[in-house]
Amino acid sequence: MKTRTLKAFSLVVSQGSLLSAARALELSEPAVSRLMRELEADCGLQLFDRSNRQLVLTDEGVKFHREVQRVLEGIEQLPALASDIKQGQEEFLSVVAMPRAASGIVAPAVAEFTRANPRVHVKIDIRSRSEGDVWFGSALYDIGIGSLPIFHPKIISTEHARVPVMCMVPTGHRLSRLNRALSPADIAYESMITQGRATLNREQMEAWFRSADCQLCHTIEVDSPELLGSLVAEGAGVSLVDSISLAGLASERYTLIPIENPYLIAYGTLWFCPPEKRKHKATLLSELFEKHTLKWLREDHEHA
Repeated sequence: MKTRTLKAFSLVVSQGSLLSAARALELSEPAVSRLMRELEADCGLQLFDRSNRQLVLTDEGVKFHREVQRVLEGIEQLPALASDIKQGQEEFLSVVAMPRAASGIVAPAVAEFTRANPRVHVKIDIRSRSEGDVWFGSALYDIGIGSLPIFHPKIISTEHARVPVMCMVPTGHRLSRLNRALSPADIAYESMITQGRATLNREQMEAWFRSADCQLCHTIEVDSPELLGSLVAEGAGVSLVDSISLAGLASERYTLIPIENPYLIAYGTLWFCPPEKRKHKATLLSELFEKHTLKWLREDHEHA
């Protein structure tokens, strides 16, 4: 796949038509149309739905476009990377993180890392599990951090800690006055805020309710741990969360209550290459991921 073809694809999507993209590229419309057909053949995907004589992205096309944008952004960064190398920049680390680990683990770990290694260039992508078919096993990343388990032949995971799930309620909620661990029956009839179906978080939550012969009811479904926490803090409902996923949210806006037989969320480093090929600086960053994950676990025990 040529960079020129990827840029043409990006322009077709952003401009909304072959003609507009052709003008921007100073090509003919048939030439751009031919590039799009060649791109579909090269990647083995149907990127556009042409049934109504309009180029509308298919679901595959939407996912592919998202990745093309990342690739093109990376290409645009190459001159700056070359400048860093010329100026003696020691190393380049490419990091991928799941959203729930971004503020609580990645932010403090990378901040500490860069203070000790100011000449290392760090690039961080935030990617959800739902995008895993694209980035799992990707050679684009040196190291990752997120919730486990992940089953992929090209990923080696190193677990750092398992953080207990608790019930998150808005400050002043009636459940916070029970002064005991909550059972599934205590929560079953509350307005629940959950992550989407087929997510690890949702599957674990449903299993916890089933263990007590309770049915999980929910009124709001989101695909973002950050939004989930904010909705609870705003009084939209309650949820089951781990403390790491709430980093950055003002603690006076919510209360975390222990639950009976709590299930655990495992966090760990994701490796995309065998040990002998790992960058030394990536290993140092992994140690900081572990340090800051364990810090959350200690704080949870202190507040329990």
